[in-house]
Amino acid sequence: MRHPSTFLLSAFLTVSLPALILVGCASKSERDARRAEGSYELGELPDWERIKDPGGADYAWVKTSSGAVIFADSNCGPRYSDSKLEDLLDKQIAGLREGEPLQSERLTLSDREALQTRHLGRLDGVPVELGTTVLKKHFCTYDVVLIAPRGLAFDQAWADYVSAVDDFRTTL
Repeated sequence: MRHPSTFLLSAFLTVSLPALILVGCASKSERDARRAEGSYELGELPDWERIKDPGGADYAWVKTSSGAVIFADSNCGPRYSDSKLEDLLDKQIAGLREGEPLQSERLTLSDREALQTRHLGRLDGVPVELGTTVLKKHFCTYDVVLIAPRGLAFDQAWADYVSAVDDFRTTL
């Protein structure tokens, strides 16, 4: 039987795959923006274990006691999308089945407008809750995602997630 964090990591990649596809040719400013990919920080995630190989994401953490996983990814230069935040969010939740939005909030992160949401859904038949935050800055889109079993596991992870996202900042 697979560990819950392995399931959630593969589920994240399934949900986020459309956002990871390369498109178009890069202008000079877009090529310069590619250097910004991965150049950001989140707040501390105490009691979370860093995943050394996060697959298609820049960073990932797991809380082994609950199976909750947090991923952070940036797409810059030719991978940047100037879409509306709502459209970027739709790409993040595209793999959810029987999805139901619970909360949506606009906030400011790193001097930019961001969209943060919570959704109920199913991935491969398993009931999960998904938290997402998306923003755009300097030819980059940034996504931070929390996926966890519904209920107490998600609620406890959500507090850590919100705290880490509140401290998001670009480092270039």
